[in-house]
Amino acid sequence: MIETQIGKRTIIATLTVLSLAILPAFAYMYTTQKQIPTGIVIKTPTLQIGVYLDAQCTNPVTLIDFGTIPQPNSNRTINKILYIKNEGDPVDLVLYWNSTLNLVTTEITETWTQVYPSLRPLNETTDFRAGVPYLTTDYTISIPEYVSVGTYNWTLTIWVVY
Repeated sequence: MIETQIGKRTIIATLTVLSLAILPAFAYMYTTQKQIPTGIVIKTPTLQIGVYLDAQCTNPVTLIDFGTIPQPNSNRTINKILYIKNEGDPVDLVLYWNSTLNLVTTEITETWTQVYPSLRPLNETTDFRAGVPYLTTDYTISIPEYVSVGTYNWTLTIWVVY
């Protein structure tokens, strides 16, 4: 009787193992597969901006000359309207800028403000949205009445990230 129970258990175990191995094989034979080629190109956008003296963006800025100022000058403020155009891919950009003016003098101060589409300082929070043709900006220097006599030259740098 014990041999019969061991034999029955062996048969049941063998049938269980075979069914677990054979049934998925039969199921696989009666299914269909479709392979679909898939791909994507991840591209770094071309980032390029132009800075212009005119709203048509045809006269690029190569030099900003504030001219000659007599001494004393009555606390003069001089501004230049500059237009910044996205000339790269149409993606949202964030503008950054810096200047070497503080390395030259601390007497003359500067600001760069976005005038259009909204009035705010031109800095890392200035979003340049895709589709906006250009930003109108105002670069301003403030000269105190008794600034030191001399020639002042500095460099403005503007760049973007996306």
